Amino acid sequence: MLKIINFLWGSSSPFRIAASLALGITLGICFVGSPVWLVILVLCLILRTHISSLFVGFIIGNIFKIILHNLFEPTGKTILLYNEIFWQKILSKPVICYLNLNVGMVMGNLFIAIACGLILFIFLFPILKNIHYHMSPKFKTRKLI
Repeated sequence: MLKIINFLWGSSSPFRIAASLALGITLGICFVGSPVWLVILVLCLILRTHISSLFVGFIIGNIFKIILHNLFEPTGKTILLYNEIFWQKILSKPVICYLNLNVGMVMGNLFIAIACGLILFIFLFPILKNIHYHMSPKFKTRKLI
């Protein structure tokens, strides 16, 4: 049991695990191979995410993508049509224009992916922090064989 917990926790902090799960879900919901997906993947590499947590989040994100697929287009259209002038100015910037966020499906996909990742992080981080706080003294007193 300690080996499994040590594998999952390792030397990672609860913040790193929660952030890795949130980025994994965001990465799983986004369309694979799209420019937005590549930006999130680079973000995962820069932030040195916890690989096993990222992988679990990616699997959960793919399940969420199947469930939430019908919400991408209407959400993206609503966001883009809410304030057209603002989005025209933002989406015409040199780097952002290559992300194809002017398409309703892509904008909705990104918005739902980020929203799911943030919601998971907000709920999961305090729970992991509490578990780590209560379990930490037990791990420090025991010696691993």
